[in-house]
Amino acid sequence: MFDTAFTKPATGGASFRHPRALHEAGIKRYGFHGLSYEYLAQVLPDYLGAAADGRVIVAHLGNGASLCALHRRHSVATTMGLHRWTG
Repeated sequence: MFDTAFTKPATGGASFRHPRALHEAGIKRYGFHGLSYEYLAQVLPDYLGAAADGRVIVAHLGNGASLCALHRRHSVATTMGLHRWTG
């Protein structure tokens, strides 16, 4: 898996809340620290129990820093991203 795969919500680029005009112009946003967040999502039930499947914010600190909002242990938003022109 690429590092960006976990932090890119399954619903596609528009869910990153960047301006619709940028999305329509072919600019996509990809999150970072995905491998770190994927691991955290896997072990979260060990620390939070059933609450792990609620709304949780986790942080990646070291070699960059970012936050990731999780719901049901899936990424719904991230503070770090790269916009890439695809057109």
